[in-house]
Amino acid sequence: MPAGTGALTPIPPLFTALASALSAATTVPSTPAAPAPGASAPAASTGPGQAAATAAPTDAASRAAAPAPGTAASGLPPSGTAPPGSLSWAGAAAGLSWPRQVLEALAGAVARRHGLDPALLRAVIQAESGWNPAARSPAGAVGLMQLMPATARELGVTDPLDPVQNLEAGARYLRRQFDRFGDWRLALAAYNAGPEAVEAHGGVPPFAETRAYVEKVLRLWATQAARREEA
Repeated sequence: MPAGTGALTPIPPLFTALASALSAATTVPSTPAAPAPGASAPAASTGPGQAAATAAPTDAASRAAAPAPGTAASGLPPSGTAPPGSLSWAGAAAGLSWPRQVLEALAGAVARRHGLDPALLRAVIQAESGWNPAARSPAGAVGLMQLMPATARELGVTDPLDPVQNLEAGARYLRRQFDRFGDWRLALAAYNAGPEAVEAHGGVPPFAETRAYVEKVLRLWATQAARREEA
């Protein structure tokens, strides 16, 4: 289990980005279509005072070193992470329909805050929940980034159905896995199966679900990145 971590402090820019997205999304339907599956993605972005991997996750590029922000990765299973209860809009989040455009804008802001490529975080969200903030898996994972209850509690999430908390948690946990393993394939495998499983097997665990998950996210990441380049 990861070392205890306190709630994150409010980040004004994050709320600004969300507010802007909300006003810009007034004509967006509340249940937008999910992007086509089977895409992939490269690159990591830059975070505050730290470089991030930017090359596509080929076998070599997936090991692109990204300066660690000073936190060691730790270990709850897959969909688990560390968010800030302080980032929750005191009950307001529950009353929003959260249009896809708003969620994508929020995901981009959260990704940049944690030194992640927005295309990567969006790929993980697509693979985990298909952008459904209320998604629940048979195993009990909840929300956009499918946080397991124990993981959410350990990392300070008070409401995993709150997209703000869920995204912050998922992004922070994913970043920690990359800082721990220095390889995006391994980081994604750790997000899905847990860091202990990655360490125990000395690489991506031989679990069909985990291997399929890693490949799916990499494909989605590549597709997201390609679309960004064309824009």
